[in-house]
Amino acid sequence: MKAFSFEQKQAFSEAMSKQLVVIESEIQSLEAKMKNASDSVKAAGQPKLAELKERATSLKKQIAAIADATPTTWDGMKADSQKAYDALKHNVDESRQWLSDAIQPKNET
Repeated sequence: MKAFSFEQKQAFSEAMSKQLVVIESEIQSLEAKMKNASDSVKAAGQPKLAELKERATSLKKQIAAIADATPTTWDGMKADSQKAYDALKHNVDESRQWLSDAIQPKNET
């Protein structure tokens, strides 16, 4: 993501919000796929899904708090929000791969 100055905090907040919408859509997609999975996959996947939703909610709160950033707190808030987004994105990607592997067993030769 490009560098945003304090004066661009609204643009940063909007960019982060757009990225979060995409992530939330991916989480919903994972949830829909999990509904059709076996009971064991559902049991293993529900805690993962709950954690993703919790992290998304936390990130949403961080993004909302950006409006209250001051020049002194801006860099830290921006970095924390970006770090939280990157971690959430990584966890969603890992969960997608896990679910894909769990639903489609590998061919054994």
